[in-house]
Amino acid sequence: MKDDRPLEKRKNAVHKKIILLFVLIWITLLPACQKSIDTIADEVIYSFIAAGHTYGAPGVDNIGFHPPFSAQFDYFSEIAELRYCFLTGDVVISSTLANWEEIASDLADLEAESHIAPGNHDLGDTTIYNTVNGSRYYSFMDGDDLFVILDPGTTGWQIMGDQRAMLVSAIENSPVGSGSIFLFMHQLIWYEEESRYESCPPNSLEGRSGTATFESDILPLLAATEKQVVIYAGDVGAFENGCALMTHEIGKIKLIASGMGGGKRDNVVITKVHRNDSLSYQIIALNGEDRSAMGLLEDYRI
Repeated sequence: MKDDRPLEKRKNAVHKKIILLFVLIWITLLPACQKSIDTIADEVIYSFIAAGHTYGAPGVDNIGFHPPFSAQFDYFSEIAELRYCFLTGDVVISSTLANWEEIASDLADLEAESHIAPGNHDLGDTTIYNTVNGSRYYSFMDGDDLFVILDPGTTGWQIMGDQRAMLVSAIENSPVGSGSIFLFMHQLIWYEEESRYESCPPNSLEGRSGTATFESDILPLLAATEKQVVIYAGDVGAFENGCALMTHEIGKIKLIASGMGGGKRDNVVITKVHRNDSLSYQIIALNGEDRSAMGLLEDYRI
């Protein structure tokens, strides 16, 4: 049938049909596009391990790491974008050159950059420790994320002096807003008797002096930043009937204590950093064949 409408009206009708077609196509593709955008935002850009008390069972001088830990190295290499391994203290039963050489040999099999937050066992001979491992506290950046290694054990479980100045400077010089702050240490500097933390006591109170100053000193410093903060401590898990894993949140600050040696609930925490700055956690159970046997980190809130 001949279209007798004026040319301009016919053009407008064609344009409307084209626009309608594009709208229909967009509506059809929008869910898939949104899903793709969400997938990209949620992508894991890198992961890291936090492992505490890795020399293992008290009194046992292993050749290298606690065997259930090193037995998982092949599996760790399969974790998406594994970049770092943070050893949160008591890496060796005693600080000797032979023990540190054994640790170096084990770490050579792990495809991740390693960092040590020293524990009391590691600092039994500070000269050897400093010679082998270097500074006991320092910081570095990965993109917008700040990583801080601390040693509160030699200052009565407090972050003070040059060490505190380093922490303050690192926070002040990190990008504002985006990214996260990750702190690693051996001692549970938040622990206090007759508090909520009493349900997860550390393996040892060695070196502690006075009452905890975490809530009055360090917590306000961290709370003043715009970033999410995660603190990892490793002095738990040594005993079969003791605490091996806990977490607690204070606003945007998350506390995590994780360790091994007791032979029942030995574990490490895998942290996954996503492109949208969100964090997710995976608990690796080291005893038995089921790595997921300990469930989720949220199961260990106190």
